Amino acid sequence: MIRLFLTRRRAPFQHGDVARNNPRWLFFVLSFLLAGARPAWSQAQSAANPVLEITYKKGTPPSLQSPAPIGAEPAGGWSTNVTRLTAGRGETRTNPVFAVQVKSRMESRDTAKVWVSVLLGQPVPQTERAVGTYEIRVNESFSVHELESFFIEPIDLKLTLIARKPAIIPKVVNKTQSLAVTRLAPLETTQPSFRADFKNNSDKEVAAFGWEVAIGGRMAVSSLSQGIEGRSLVSSKGTYAIAVPAKYQTNVPEDVLQSILSEGHDFILKSVIFADGSYEGDAGSAAEFRGFTRGRRIEVGRITELLANFVENGTEPSAVFDFKGGLLALSTAVTTVESRGLQDEFPNLPAADKAQFDRTIEIAVTSTKKQFLDEFTAFEKSQQPSIRPAAFREWIQKTYGKYSTWRDRLGR
Repeated sequence: MIRLFLTRRRAPFQHGDVARNNPRWLFFVLSFLLAGARPAWSQAQSAANPVLEITYKKGTPPSLQSPAPIGAEPAGGWSTNVTRLTAGRGETRTNPVFAVQVKSRMESRDTAKVWVSVLLGQPVPQTERAVGTYEIRVNESFSVHELESFFIEPIDLKLTLIARKPAIIPKVVNKTQSLAVTRLAPLETTQPSFRADFKNNSDKEVAAFGWEVAIGGRMAVSSLSQGIEGRSLVSSKGTYAIAVPAKYQTNVPEDVLQSILSEGHDFILKSVIFADGSYEGDAGSAAEFRGFTRGRRIEVGRITELLANFVENGTEPSAVFDFKGGLLALSTAVTTVESRGLQDEFPNLPAADKAQFDRTIEIAVTSTKKQFLDEFTAFEKSQQPSIRPAAFREWIQKTYGKYSTWRDRLGR
């Protein structure tokens, strides 16, 4: 997950576009890099490229989204920074909206298709509900009034062309000893971004590392890069690379941008967390990663237990029905014992950071369950009109192997 904002406070859990917190800046979240995934480097593009401007909240600058190419899967992100309407008389909000999601894809050189939906659930989205599908041409704009049915003020969309602009590269500030930043270099993308290369000089494997881009001491982009499904992120003596979005450099006049960046423009490697549990640098990033690990361990254990019940009897007539019931009933409860363990492990952290421990663990638990739900939903769709018993048992065994391996990596 990559967070973009300029504030000294931590932003809430987000994956999509975030509104401006300081009137001098534009801030966005880009679904640009999945945690633990190696980025694919973009090739050179034409001088002017189509960009979808999304105004999630009236009075704030638009977020910019690059539509997927013709024929590709739609691409986009979501924002929690929307205006929520008061329910009318007799109306209720039994399942409030967590965020508004916008995805887009070019259909021709000057026309894009846009998919708008709402994400429902807390503390992370659990379900998606379609709002509408639209076509928009370059320099056209419109408002999505259908969002009012979900008690959300309409967002505004506009398709425009912008010239490709290389990112201005920040200075490196490294707060670790073992993980080196070996290179920062602009990427040839529609919106400014740059590549960051790392070298692990330690004999230990790296599980995660925290980094941020700061302007004049204020955070502009922040992320905790980490391995997926309990795997290490960087091998001993190994290398790694990430793509860093620099949207904070967009839509700002060149002279103003240079003036702002002259206050200090730093890429800060805050911390590195090793697979053996030790860390260097910022304790807050290490605590955040430990919280995510604790939450995942809890839910992966529950999922593995559920799958184990169906490994042998997956061909029983009622197996699919019983599994769905168990899946929906899968607990996401978290006890205070887990957060107290983190507080004991990091006693010197500020009280504000400690107050986030419960939420960090809860986010990890809920998002892990959602991943499992999404995997089963994809399997179920592939088996239309109905799931064959043999296919169900095969899926159960394969998925059990995956989650039991993940559980073992995290430690029981």
